[in-house]
Amino acid sequence: MAAGFNDRDTDAYDPSTSLYAQVPGLGETLHGYTLERELGRGGHGVVFLGRGPRGEQIALKVLWKLGGQQLERLRREALALSQLSHPGIVGLREAFTDGEQPVLILDYVAGETLALILKDPTVALEAKLDLLAQVGRAVHYAHQHRVVHRDLKPTNVLVCEGVAKVMDFGHAIDLDRETRLTETRASVGTPLYMAPEQVRQGKNRVGPSADVYSLGVMLYEVLTGSVPHGGRSSLAEQQEDLLTRIPDPPSQLNTSLGPNHDRVCLRALAKSPAKRQPTALALARDIELLRFGEELPSPGGGAPRVLWSLLPWVLTVAASLGWAFSPEPAAAPADLPDPTPTRAQTKVTPGGSERSIPKLVSLEEIPRLTREQLRLGTYVTARRNQQWRVALIVGDSGDAGYDLLFLDGQSATGEQSSGFFPDVFMPGAECRADPETRYELSGVVVERRGGAVLVETRDERIWLSLGHVWLEAGQRVPLEPAPFGTARLVNALYGSKFYPAVELEQEAGRSLVMYLSDAEVEWRSPLQLAPLPGPGAKVEFRPSGSNRAVTATVIERQNEALLVQRASGGKEWLSLSQVHVKK
Repeated sequence: MAAGFNDRDTDAYDPSTSLYAQVPGLGETLHGYTLERELGRGGHGVVFLGRGPRGEQIALKVLWKLGGQQLERLRREALALSQLSHPGIVGLREAFTDGEQPVLILDYVAGETLALILKDPTVALEAKLDLLAQVGRAVHYAHQHRVVHRDLKPTNVLVCEGVAKVMDFGHAIDLDRETRLTETRASVGTPLYMAPEQVRQGKNRVGPSADVYSLGVMLYEVLTGSVPHGGRSSLAEQQEDLLTRIPDPPSQLNTSLGPNHDRVCLRALAKSPAKRQPTALALARDIELLRFGEELPSPGGGAPRVLWSLLPWVLTVAASLGWAFSPEPAAAPADLPDPTPTRAQTKVTPGGSERSIPKLVSLEEIPRLTREQLRLGTYVTARRNQQWRVALIVGDSGDAGYDLLFLDGQSATGEQSSGFFPDVFMPGAECRADPETRYELSGVVVERRGGAVLVETRDERIWLSLGHVWLEAGQRVPLEPAPFGTARLVNALYGSKFYPAVELEQEAGRSLVMYLSDAEVEWRSPLQLAPLPGPGAKVEFRPSGSNRAVTATVIERQNEALLVQRASGGKEWLSLSQVHVKK
C-alpha cells in the first residue's frame, strides 16, 4: 500500500468521455519514473508503484478524472506536502505535469492502513494507542507549519514497521493562504470523522481543532471498535446526531476501560473547539499516558479558556475589595529575569475598562541594543523571515555574529547585533499570535508576567507563551518598555513527566500554570514540582521531524535555553519548551 486515493468516490472510469484523462500504462516512463504496478485506484485517480532514476521505489499518483475540483485537490495536496517534512507524514518528492496529466511523486510506504490494524483483534490496545499518538504528533507538526488536514481517518494513515504515516492531504487547508475549495454540495471531510464545525460549514472557520476532533473519533474507535456517531440511516440523521448528541462514554461499550479513557476521549469529542485538547500534541500526550496506564492531570485541570481568561478581571475586582493573592517567592535560579528598570510608564490595568494606551511607535523607532548590552542569556527581539520574535543569545562569535535560540525552539547563527531590539512585547504592544487551537489572531498585550503574555483580541483574552507571539510590519510597540510582573518558571508534573511551565497564579492551595510546550493553561492542585533542568540533568526531547524521544544531558543553561549533549556526543541548544523530565 502507498499514499493514494481512498474509496469515498464511486464514479466508474470511462475513458470515452472527454472528462477523463489518459492514464499512463505499466512500463511507461514519466520524467524518469517508470511505472511497475498499480497499488490502488479511487474515485478520481490511480496510484502506481514506480522506480526513480536511481532505482529507488516511489509512489506515483495521477488523476484519471480531470474535473476542476479534482485538479484543485491534487494541487492542494502538493502545496500542503511541499511545506512538510516529517517521518510521520508521507513525503512529496516532486510534482509535475505530463501533458494535461498532473503527477505527484510520493514516498513509497510498504505497509497497511491503520483501518486494517484497528480491526485486527491480535493487535494489543497499547500498540494501537501508540500508533494514534504518533499520528497526533505528526498532525501537530503539520499545524505548526500552518496546515490543517481536515480529513483524518484510519484509511488515511499507513503503518510500516510500527511507524504511522499520515497521507492524503487533498482536503488540507493552508492557514496562511486560507486556500479552500468552494463546495456547495457537501462539507469538507468524511462524515463519520468530521468535526461539528465542518458540518456547520460557513458559520465557523475550521482550524486545527477540527483535526483534534477527528483524532478523538479515531481514539473512540480504538477503544470501542466503533465510531461515536455511526449507525444512522441517512447523512442528514448522522449530521443531526453529530451536532446534538453527546457520545456514550467508551467505558460503557468496553468495560475494561476506566474513567481516564472516558475523560481523554470525550474531551477530544467536545462540540465546542475551545473545550477540546488545545493542540494535537496535547491529545497525543494524553493518549501516551493512557497507553502506559499513567496518571492523568486531576479533573480540576484544564479550566475552559472562557473561565481562566477572565482571571485578570477577577483579580482586579478582588484587589479593589482588599483581597490579595501573593505567589510564593521562587528560588533565584527558577525566576524569569526582571526587565531592565525604566522610568514609570502609563499603567495598563488587567481589567481593561480604564486602561490608557502608552505611546506606540514602529519598531524602527526603538533604539537598538548596543554590543555592550548583549551578553549570553540576553533576551532580544530579532527578525526571523518576516516576523520579529523573542530570542535568547546563546553564542557570541565576535565579528562572525551571534547565535540565537528563539523561544519556540528554532535557532539562527551568525546574526549581527545591528538587528537586535530589546524585548518589546510589553503592555500596549500590538502583535500577532498563534494559540494553535484556531487561526492566527491579532491583538494587544494587556498584561505580561515573565514569559507569559495576556493578549486581548476583539473576541477574547488569552494567555500565551512568548514563543507564540510575534510582531509584523505595520504593528506598533510602546516607545518605552513598561515594567511587568514576574512569574515563577517551574517544572510541573503532567502525568508521569515534568514539563517546564509558567506559574501565573496561586489560590487556595492550587496554581494556575501555563505549559511552555503548547501554552495549555491549567489549574493544578497540588502543584507537584521538580528542579528545572540544570547542568548534569537528564532530559528528553523529540528532535525536529522525529516521533521518538531521545535522552540528553544538560551541559549549560542560559535562562530558557539549554545546551544539551546526546549520547552520540552531538551538542545542540534547546528551548525549555522542547524538553521534559521523567518522574
